Amino acid sequence: MSTNSQCASCTAPAALFLCARCQTELRAQLHALAHGPKVNGHSTAGLLDACEDVVLRRTRLSTGGGHRKKGDEQPAPFAPDEERLDKDGRAIPSRQEKAARLLTSARNTLSTTIRDLCETRGVECPEIPDVGDMALWLAGNIHAIACAESAGKVRAAADSLGRRLNTAGAKPLA
Repeated sequence: MSTNSQCASCTAPAALFLCARCQTELRAQLHALAHGPKVNGHSTAGLLDACEDVVLRRTRLSTGGGHRKKGDEQPAPFAPDEERLDKDGRAIPSRQEKAARLLTSARNTLSTTIRDLCETRGVECPEIPDVGDMALWLAGNIHAIACAESAGKVRAAADSLGRRLNTAGAKPLA
């Protein structure tokens, strides 16, 4: 690649397919998928773990319901599995189902990116069962991504994945 080429993500001058700023931002995005911000010196769950919590019903999806009087029923902490229908009679998926689909999509996106990087470099693809560890593996191999022609697409996919995880009920990053 020539020295006067453009970044595949932001069109800034770059020696590789990603400029230094986009590499730094992509590394931070991938780390955010696996690890959340530090609170009181302790790491918090990343977006992927938070999405998994929604799927496994380890988190409350409601706003709390407000003030209750003595004798009122305690509200259910999770969205029910009952099937709701839209005006056309089609089933509306629950928040847990949407989060499960998103987690599957994230796993497919990250594993495909890892496989493509390894195949183009002629190295053996690592077996990484945890989706958060996949994001960390990619963050640790950011230079390999920057050298790949698909670097702009990888950056766009990581950005899209982070935005979708934020809206799927996973906690937003502070």
